[in-house]
Amino acid sequence: MLHSVNLDDKTYEELRQKAVSKIPLYSSEWTNFNKSDPGITILEALTSFQLMQQKAINTVTPAVQMKLLKMAGYVPEPAGCARVLLGVSCQEQKINLPMNQKLYAGETCFETPEEIIYDRERILGVYIGSRNSGQMSAGTDITELVKTELPIGCEIFTEQPESGRFMDILLSGTGIKEQLIFYISAEERVKRNPFSDNKRIPFARVVWQVWTPEGFWEIPVEKVRDETCGFLVSGEIRIQIPANAAVSRLYSKEGYLLRALLAEADYDIPPKVRSIEGFLFEVFQKDSLGITYTIDGNCRKASAAPVSEERYMTFELYGVLQDSGYQSVYCMEQEDGIRKYYKYNEIDMETGDDFMEQGRFYRKIPVGDSRYYYCFNKHGRYHPAACKKSLRIVCYGEQAFSRRLVGDIYGYDNQLFELSVKNIFDGDLLLLVEYENRRGEIVYDFVPPGLTGDEELNFIPVGDSDKILVTNPGIYAGGRLYFANVSAFAGAEGNVRKGNEFFISDRTDVVFFNPAKGRGGRKKETVEELKKRFAADMLYPDCAVNREDYGRIIMNTPGLAIHKVRAVMDKGGSSVSVAVKPYSIAAMPKLSEVYKEEIMKYIEDKRLLTTKVKLCSPVYVPINVHCVLYVKKYAESCRKMAQELIRKQLDYTVDDHDFGEKIIYGNLFRAIESLEGVEYVYSLSVKAGKSRNVTMAGCDIIPDEDSLCYPGDIVVDTKTM
Repeated sequence: MLHSVNLDDKTYEELRQKAVSKIPLYSSEWTNFNKSDPGITILEALTSFQLMQQKAINTVTPAVQMKLLKMAGYVPEPAGCARVLLGVSCQEQKINLPMNQKLYAGETCFETPEEIIYDRERILGVYIGSRNSGQMSAGTDITELVKTELPIGCEIFTEQPESGRFMDILLSGTGIKEQLIFYISAEERVKRNPFSDNKRIPFARVVWQVWTPEGFWEIPVEKVRDETCGFLVSGEIRIQIPANAAVSRLYSKEGYLLRALLAEADYDIPPKVRSIEGFLFEVFQKDSLGITYTIDGNCRKASAAPVSEERYMTFELYGVLQDSGYQSVYCMEQEDGIRKYYKYNEIDMETGDDFMEQGRFYRKIPVGDSRYYYCFNKHGRYHPAACKKSLRIVCYGEQAFSRRLVGDIYGYDNQLFELSVKNIFDGDLLLLVEYENRRGEIVYDFVPPGLTGDEELNFIPVGDSDKILVTNPGIYAGGRLYFANVSAFAGAEGNVRKGNEFFISDRTDVVFFNPAKGRGGRKKETVEELKKRFAADMLYPDCAVNREDYGRIIMNTPGLAIHKVRAVMDKGGSSVSVAVKPYSIAAMPKLSEVYKEEIMKYIEDKRLLTTKVKLCSPVYVPINVHCVLYVKKYAESCRKMAQELIRKQLDYTVDDHDFGEKIIYGNLFRAIESLEGVEYVYSLSVKAGKSRNVTMAGCDIIPDEDSLCYPGDIVVDTKTM
């Protein structure tokens, strides 16, 4: 299946000739190879059968490939809408966005998943300090350093982080939301492996606190989602604020105060923060063409409605697509224990209540700014049942309304429907089924994809989500399908870069920005993409057998910043010694106990049970050089150029060289001799400062496999001709 042999690459004549050519190998008496021979007739029949077999075996459909991959534990990644965090550029006005409000970055549409209320909130200040100088101590103001993203970050816990250091974020005192979203842009100083999901950060433990009337109060860990891993990487921080939060006067400005307290610290590299953005909200990249709003019948909001609460059941809905006017209302009614949806028709306010009681009617009352009340006569026979999902309001855009019909259900299995909407996001798809019940009434059901019951409508999206396959019509044969919830999306194209401007189509006074790149946008994984992922995993298995496996797996230990790895196995293969050089601000770092512990945890379930693993720090070997050069009369810079060249050639702590890499004397000699201004090299002496960690091969130096060379004493003397 994956890079398999092609069995259908020979013609009938080629297969027949191959079979005939082998006859003398098995029988010396069979000499008649003409078509008239009965044996040849049988051979030709078997050749034809073989050709048909090979064609059948060679044809593996995508559906079969998907099932085979599923048996191996590989299923396609589902489609996803890109998620983007937005902030408000102009922070001086109140903004209220309804659910499914469309915002545009260029021509790409994004939508709010819920109502967003922004009331001029902002970050007033950012301060850093140490709690060791007092529980209520104030910090140093670094607001300007993190107000806009700088090329060089601020070490919020200093160069030597220790427990007790803190960073305070002062928020505007106009009110505080139940949940706050921040985005921290960190200076990622080295290449660090991604941290594992839900994994404790080995280098630090950050506790979030909020100011209350009793002082700082620790926010429970389950109320905080911190993606920055102790501010080591860029990411969002989502905090649920407790009700006892209070305005603080610890600093010159009043406001709500959040504190990130460093409770434990053992950083490999001190974190640096470039910028902090707060009061963000999330949007998703999609363009909803049809939306179904679902309301529970026992969750009515009638207090502010301009109708009698005693006479009407009133529901409030705040959604932007209601403004289009293309909508249908369906209410669940219950009779004899059976619940079904019926379609209700809108009447105006001038129509009398007596008429409203005689049928399935409702009134729609605009409140303003995409907010409406839906009123039903509670004393009549027809109104929503007091149960969950009793009211469904289906709204369409103007273009989607004319394309809402999917097709008629004919009643046979595996009926394929071509959809009028392309690039549909499966996660939002919901169909409305219109059919006739046993009493001859027109009733409705709302059906998501993936149902499997015998009496249910079973359907799945196929292709690029531009078709649906009804595998089982259930009880809905003869019915008609409509879109109830449908949205188009752009997949990975929705993962827009950071720093875009977002606008509401009919408003130019409000501008939004995204402090981080969009993420999560992808189309559903195809069979070919799944095959490539499977092949890649087979090429690099998650188990260690040879030295290359140990080096590769340890190099990818989650959360660690590992620069170089060299694994060496003993002759019997019963143990492996691994030298690991981490990234560090130090020139020649050692392997810390934290690193050893994390690597051993990660390698434990991947090593062979009979193989012991020993971790060690690199052995740094100084290489001393004494060189005498004859240079041209006016080549004063030759000495400096030669020293820089020698240091670069001998510095194995950088990316260009690996553990145990040979220093070739001749290459170094020729490199120095080729420098501009050098006439010739009179003498060159290259010696290791630690002779027990190297082997000499003539003038060449071969370091041990756990050793890295670095420039020792570099002496360059120059003489003029």
